[in-house]
Amino acid sequence: MKLFWRKNINSVLQPDLDPQSEETGVIHMDSVYCAYKGSTENILASFNLMVRSGEFVTVLGKSGVGKTTILRAIAGLERINSGYVRVGGQLASSSFVHSPPDKRRVGLVFQDYALFPHMTVFENVGFGLRTLNSNERTRRVLDILELADIKLHANRYVNEISGGEQQRVAIARALAPNPLALLLDEPYSNLDLPLRDDLRKYVKRIVKQTGATTILVTHDGEEALAHSDRVAIMGRGSIKQIGTPQEVYQSPVSEEVASLLGPCEFVPGVVNGKTVETEIGVFKLSPDTIFKNGTRVNT
Repeated sequence: MKLFWRKNINSVLQPDLDPQSEETGVIHMDSVYCAYKGSTENILASFNLMVRSGEFVTVLGKSGVGKTTILRAIAGLERINSGYVRVGGQLASSSFVHSPPDKRRVGLVFQDYALFPHMTVFENVGFGLRTLNSNERTRRVLDILELADIKLHANRYVNEISGGEQQRVAIARALAPNPLALLLDEPYSNLDLPLRDDLRKYVKRIVKQTGATTILVTHDGEEALAHSDRVAIMGRGSIKQIGTPQEVYQSPVSEEVASLLGPCEFVPGVVNGKTVETEIGVFKLSPDTIFKNGTRVNT
């Protein structure tokens, strides 16, 4: 991988992608099955997801549906039973291949940050840059710290800064090695509401400035709609619907999907041709919806 430095600190190094990634996306999960060791129950079942270069995709779902397992499988922390995981166009996981996590060039931000308490902020951010010489490493860390608005805390230990600042350090550490993709595991769940809003804006800004390909998992519908280029709504083990925030919010494919995106009121009705007749009026069905006349539905 070639390293070069931009004069503008608001840009990070852009990784060289394999030509295949233009077709398969930076991240591509194809028919992935994954079960925990010793269990016959699949956490992921025929799971498919493709994320293009520079795209921000949020996976939205309830607890226990396999959201974190997606990130662990991409990062190489979880082996898959079948299917394929490609990172930057290169096969990273299958039933017969498993590239180690440090060879995948992805940055993972854990829910609990996983910072090193015996290291300063500077040392935490520079942890993954050991292949660079001292001058390059220092320059890279300082650029990332400035981009993350935590340069003033460079010499502090992580227990001397706030929870929101710790999360910024965790994100900066993940971005410092110039990863192909940034993976965020419910990054705001441990923060108070005002801090969550501030950090959401920060993540949106830094992702836009860096052009980082990003996958975020969450159970918060508002968070998913605010962040994303696309939202993937997940049921148990698989994606139920994927589209832009506007598409999934305005045209959810099921009550389950609609409920995950925000408070809902469902009105019972009966299909009549291309419409649904309800107590409060008649509504048109979307063109791609097919129901038999007389079918009872909720709108």
